[in-house]
Amino acid sequence: FSIFSISSLQRKMNGMADREVRKIDLAGRTTAGFNQMWASARGILLGTMTSNTEMVTAAEVTLQEGRDQVTSSLRGITPLVSDEECRGLVNGLSNHSRELDQRLNRFQGAIRGQRLDEAVQLLNVEMRPLFLGASAESKRFLAAQATHVTDNARDADQQVTLARLLAILLSCLTLAVAVALIVTFYRSNNELRQIASEIGEGSRQVAGAAQQVSGSSQALAQ
Repeated sequence: FSIFSISSLQRKMNGMADREVRKIDLAGRTTAGFNQMWASARGILLGTMTSNTEMVTAAEVTLQEGRDQVTSSLRGITPLVSDEECRGLVNGLSNHSRELDQRLNRFQGAIRGQRLDEAVQLLNVEMRPLFLGASAESKRFLAAQATHVTDNARDADQQVTLARLLAILLSCLTLAVAVALIVTFYRSNNELRQIASEIGEGSRQVAGAAQQVSGSSQALAQ
């Protein structure tokens, strides 16, 4: 029983560890995606202002990659989050992602239309606070996950200690039962020997008495 409990506990802890590692990895990928989007948007604006078409083309590719990475990471992390605090942070990141997508579409439209003043306004006034907010929420999420990992590790230590104590108690109980059975066996064996001895002695006494009766009967017959 104790071995089964410890094995079950180990499987449970391994599953929790894998889950936490997965969440931290996805949160890191989300943060990296937001950073890539910010750097790419600035690269697009700079390339457009300097008429560097190669820079603009490359920045557009990395911008889309960053957007896709944020979307896929948030989609992967959402079902893994169970507590209210982290769920709220993930919802906040999702809201930032949707708002940034809307503004990035307007930003790219302004770039294509050569409306650079509008593009600068969108980037610095509307998009920058959203990127900063997403970065801050990502950091809070990672901090919350670090706390969860610490709490889970402490709970695991307590459960392992409890399982070990249970194993020790069961072992002691098993040993005590075994000792009690051995003592009972030897005691019963001694009692049986004593009873057998008493029965044997009684038989001898009965036989002797029978012989005496037989002798008396013969004497009377004479």
